[in-house]
Amino acid sequence: GIKAALRGLDIALEQGLNIKLALLPDNEDPDSYIRKNGGQALKDFIKLHATDFILFKTKLLKNEAQNDPTQKSELIQDIINSIARIQDPIKRSVYTKECATLMDIQEQLIINEVQKKRKKKLADLHKLDNELTLTDDIDLPVEEIKNEPIKISSATYVCERDICKLLIECGRLK
Repeated sequence: GIKAALRGLDIALEQGLNIKLALLPDNEDPDSYIRKNGGQALKDFIKLHATDFILFKTKLLKNEAQNDPTQKSELIQDIINSIARIQDPIKRSVYTKECATLMDIQEQLIINEVQKKRKKKLADLHKLDNELTLTDDIDLPVEEIKNEPIKISSATYVCERDICKLLIECGRLK
C-alpha cells in the first residue's frame, strides 16, 4: 500500500507540490488514532514525524534493499524517476545531494541519470507535438488541408481533452 501511494505522489511532484508524509503506528489509521488520542495528538504526531516525500521514499527503499546490490540499483532508479519529475532545478539539486549521501552513491551519477530522464521526457513531448495533427473531420474542403496538416501542441491537446471531459461530465446547461 505504501509503495502504491508513493508512485501516485510522483505526479504531485511535477505540479510543484511540497509533499510530506508520516507513518502512523502499526494498526492505526487517522480515524483510529484520533479516537484513541484525540485530534490535537494526531496534529502533533504529524508535525513531529512528517518527512519530505523524496527523503521518506529514499529511507524506506534503502531499508528494503539492505545489502542486495540489484535491489538497491532498482530502488535508486525509482528515486531518480521521482527526482526527475521535480520542475524546480534548485529542489532537484538538493534532493540529488541528499539522496546520493543516503544511498551512498556518487552524486554525479544521479545528476546524469536525472538529466537523461528529463531529456527523454522532453523528446517524447516534442515527438507527441509532431505526431498530433488534424487531417480529418474538418469543415474545410480537403484540398485546403490535404498538403498541410494542422499541428496541435501537446498542451493544446491536453487542454482540449480536459474541456471535452468537463463538457461530458458537467455539460447539462438549462
